[in-house]
Amino acid sequence: MPKLDLRRARRIKAQGGEVSRLKGDGFSWTRPDPLDFIAYGQSNTIFWAETGDGVQDAHPDTLIWDRGTSQWVAPGGRGVIEFLNAMQAATGRVCRMVYGGASGVAIAALQKGAGLYETLLTDIQNSGATPSFVIWHQGEGDAAGSAANLATYQASLDTLHGSLTTDLGLTRTTLPIVLSSLATTTSPSIENDANWDAMQRNLATINASYPHVHFSHSNVPAERVDSFHWTPASYGKSGRLSAQRVQVLMGLQSASPNWTIDQIGERVSGTQTRVNVTHSLGDDFTPTSGITGFEVTGNQGGTQEAAIGEREDATTILLTHADIGTAERRVRYHYGRTPDITNPVLDNSALAVPLQFTTDDIVIAGAAALPTPTHAGTYLVAPANPSVRTGIPVSGETEELLVPICVFLNGTFSGIDGALTVTAQPSGTQIVAGAPHSTIQSTGGRPSQLWTDVIVPVGTTSIDLSLADANTFIATGYAIWTCPTANLNSTTPVDAQSAGGNAAALTIGLATSAGGFALVLGQSRSVGNTAGIGVWSGDLAIASRDTNNNFYSYNVGDASPTVDDASADITLTYAAAHDMVLSGVAYR
Repeated sequence: MPKLDLRRARRIKAQGGEVSRLKGDGFSWTRPDPLDFIAYGQSNTIFWAETGDGVQDAHPDTLIWDRGTSQWVAPGGRGVIEFLNAMQAATGRVCRMVYGGASGVAIAALQKGAGLYETLLTDIQNSGATPSFVIWHQGEGDAAGSAANLATYQASLDTLHGSLTTDLGLTRTTLPIVLSSLATTTSPSIENDANWDAMQRNLATINASYPHVHFSHSNVPAERVDSFHWTPASYGKSGRLSAQRVQVLMGLQSASPNWTIDQIGERVSGTQTRVNVTHSLGDDFTPTSGITGFEVTGNQGGTQEAAIGEREDATTILLTHADIGTAERRVRYHYGRTPDITNPVLDNSALAVPLQFTTDDIVIAGAAALPTPTHAGTYLVAPANPSVRTGIPVSGETEELLVPICVFLNGTFSGIDGALTVTAQPSGTQIVAGAPHSTIQSTGGRPSQLWTDVIVPVGTTSIDLSLADANTFIATGYAIWTCPTANLNSTTPVDAQSAGGNAAALTIGLATSAGGFALVLGQSRSVGNTAGIGVWSGDLAIASRDTNNNFYSYNVGDASPTVDDASADITLTYAAAHDMVLSGVAYR
């Protein structure tokens, strides 16, 4: 068989056709069966199939099922035309589509038993199609709904997948789902809504839990004709991108139409951050400057700083933003949310594919362990004046530290305001703490607590404490934390405290903010130690560090809030009632 005929024979076999060798150098072949697809979802699926503009002609070997006439007809929608044209060009087979769905519906309305599913199944059976892929576009209806819908979305799509494969006598392996992101929207009810962000992540990450559901590409820069729906040209581009992903799954192409930001980055300076990109179809990108859509935070999202990007080379983007110091920083690329990006990053392939929004923050380490405060221990010092504790380790080798300190006593405070001295080692720098920002004692006068803080300079590896005018008959305790000042919007504390006589439990409401941290300490006189160690509960996840001695119990905790809270309730409960105090401090 001549080389040319061998090539043709291999291609026919790859397309599913039968090849027979004839006498001499020729061969005969049987045309392969059609390659069938399902498109299912909400309004953009319907528009994908039905909205045309007369710009693109359908190939003669592409067909769509017309329910009204119960016939295969030439497709008219720009999205389906370009999808099927691309698939026909790649396979040489007749390519057909059956579609269904409805406008504005949540995924529940597309499940088996809700009516739309049964209509789709009837169309598939009447058409005689044997589908090989499901092209799915849906999510706006759930993103506009409750957060509860989003939490179960991926499992709901898997349930629908199982229904289809069972009813069609197929398997998830032989009928995979291919889906894309949503586009941006100008809907006032959704703009900047966290549900939209969550839906985008549901779509982009579904393959990790459901291996036969595949994310295809980003639709973010689709041009719209209203709040949600796109121009025919944008439907056509989405069709071509979906076809590229299907071809990858069929082994006909190697490059997926989805390219991403690497989960690594570099802290260049306080005002600049570098991120890397991994190409797929292209090998470079535009624009080279004025790139928008990036945000950078140095306090776990407490403040997101808008960043402007510029191309350094084909795989790196340099971001410039407000000064966030040397703290751990996190970078995100717009998450597919509104407001629209004015200069999205597009690759230089023929399809001008948009860079995929980040599904997780890119975390870039700071100069020290961040942002959880480091607790250096709770120490009781024998009665003395001054009360001294030395060699408390801190991790300030590379950056300035805020050091909140809670001094707690078995008895009553008197005459010690402003008498606490902190010595930073190895420099020997002495820092006198200012007046306490919080002082509390129980209604019985014992026990007592005092909160203060200092800032120690870069290079500090340990600190010494000295409390003048201490009571020579009462043991003194110190609870020490550290946190880099660069991690915080403000080093000004917010305090809360409560005291009780013969109490088993106390509650404080402590104002907290995302990206900051909260510290709490509670004591019970617990004569004879009958109260034991207390139990924390409340709005903050307290990392409890509990200790007790013969006559007093004290409980220490800290937490890094993830949301702003004007009054995060924190309760400490003991097994028995005694004189008790509970106080806390938060930094933003």
